[in-house]
Amino acid sequence: MRGRIIQDLANLKQLDEVDITKQEKLEAGFALSSDDEEEEEEEGGEGAGIHDKICDLRSQVSNILLRSQKRVEQNLLLHQMHESQLDDIREGSTLLSSSRNNRQNPK
Repeated sequence: MRGRIIQDLANLKQLDEVDITKQEKLEAGFALSSDDEEEEEEEGGEGAGIHDKICDLRSQVSNILLRSQKRVEQNLLLHQMHESQLDDIREGSTLLSSSRNNRQNPK
């Protein structure tokens, strides 16, 4: 049944989520072109390529996470500095307003 479908659909790449192999195309009576043969050779060496791609991806993700963590830490320090400045301003404002109130309302 699978061979018949492959034979009827010459441009089919997958059937039931399974790639159509060079051997299946030959069995279905197709003569493979040089493009098909090159494609098969590329797919054969794809296992090592995928491993390299996964390693590269992991490396990139690690770098992204490290840069993100560094930005979070820098922003936290900046936030803490701003909070400290605001606290200083609030303290100064409270002292000024209480001294004004004492001058305006003498007992």
